[in-house]
Amino acid sequence: MEQDDAASTRTWLIAAAFFTAPQNQWIDDFVPAPRRHRFSKIPSQSAELNWHNRKTRYSGLSQWASHWEHGKRIFAQLGRQDGIITVFPPLALVAAVRKLLYRRRNPLVAYCFNVGAAPGVLRRVIGRIAFRACDAIVVHSSAEITLVNKWFAVDPARIHFLPLQCGVLKPRPSEQGEPYVVAMGSANRDYPVLIEAAARTGIRTIIVAAPRILEGLNQPDNVEFLHGLSMEDCRSLVAGARFSVIPLTDGEASSGQITLVEAMRLGCPTIATSTIGTVDYVRDGATGFLVPPGDPAVLAEAMRRLWDDDELREGVAQRARAYAEAELSDEAAGRRLSALLDRLVDQERA
Repeated sequence: MEQDDAASTRTWLIAAAFFTAPQNQWIDDFVPAPRRHRFSKIPSQSAELNWHNRKTRYSGLSQWASHWEHGKRIFAQLGRQDGIITVFPPLALVAAVRKLLYRRRNPLVAYCFNVGAAPGVLRRVIGRIAFRACDAIVVHSSAEITLVNKWFAVDPARIHFLPLQCGVLKPRPSEQGEPYVVAMGSANRDYPVLIEAAARTGIRTIIVAAPRILEGLNQPDNVEFLHGLSMEDCRSLVAGARFSVIPLTDGEASSGQITLVEAMRLGCPTIATSTIGTVDYVRDGATGFLVPPGDPAVLAEAMRRLWDDDELREGVAQRARAYAEAELSDEAAGRRLSALLDRLVDQERA
């Protein structure tokens, strides 16, 4: 029986640009009783540039060179029966191209396939050729199943919505003193709408984003801009805020989930724009609040209501924390990853 189990176990090589060592923790470490799957992390040999510190949202030549070298190392260690899991689209593209070039049949899972913005014609053409090599693509909003199919002609049966996850967070207490609300993040943020809503309410509002995002924005007296904070500092700000606001532009881009999920894990009530990146995670009025895009008046009304009502904030915080612990934790993600890999193995044997 033990020999049968060993023979049926597949090794998955996991590659992420943020891995610095094979011991780095990821959701594979939370796969329950991994009898059918073993995991080996392939770290990057170059430090990943923090997305918020980039001057542009797109990867430069140096990043692509690093991804290509990372892909080379993946395939150098790849056995005939092994599988590949990549994190984020650039490494998925590199792995898919190498799989096609070398005519390898190893299963390829493109995890956290967050494109970020509608791709141009060239990126769509390249993606339509390369991503056919992916056996599974994991997205973190259900609407992206349709979008990835439209952009890259991937069979929807190969595209899977698995919610984004977050582990247990224990930030230090905030040192901000006076009560405040916080908004953070750079991708597809609509800070002009938030700034106008904050000006209408007079509520102290702290915005944390990349300098290129904050440049040129109007700044009322009750709005503060911060950048260059550590992850620990950001989480401390969220934990100490009365609530969090995630203002997003409406369009074909899934954004805001990391900020949203972390706030829920921290028990920080959240008001978010209703977009494809948030509607899968928030039950409006129960685990958070959704407001229409581009409407500062409605956002201001929601901010005033949540700012003034202690009981409402506490109820939303408790429900959001409980939901995130049950459905958006590392343990929940490990179970979903295990189920997906089981499905791929079963399909091969069918």
